[in-house]
Amino acid sequence: MTKTPQALAQRLNAAADRIELYSGYRPAGLFRPHAGWRSVPMLVGLSRLHYRLVGWSWMAWDWCWFRERTAERVASQVLSHAARGKIIVIHDVHHRNREANRLYAIDATRLIIDGLESRGFEFASLSDVP
Repeated sequence: MTKTPQALAQRLNAAADRIELYSGYRPAGLFRPHAGWRSVPMLVGLSRLHYRLVGWSWMAWDWCWFRERTAERVASQVLSHAARGKIIVIHDVHHRNREANRLYAIDATRLIIDGLESRGFEFASLSDVP
């Protein structure tokens, strides 16, 4: 949020270069700011790279330390709020403890996909959504 447009564009471009070097593919031109924070310099920097700012429609609140993080709880919350066109965020890392067990995110994703497919939902890449 506090970077200049040029600094943000340079940092994102350098990260994209590194991803392309290791994967062989350039990442999608999408950016989700931490905690949804936005600033005018951020928007200008993203515009320079032709990146699209992406948020979310529903956050599972799985990061909340006073709630047990289980696949079933996260999947249940997401499935109860699912609707066409919504973007779901499930955290798979911990900002303070990179060694924290986040395997529940994998199991929750499996349950969510199965649950949504059984309701007739289809999935698409954000890059393909206008």
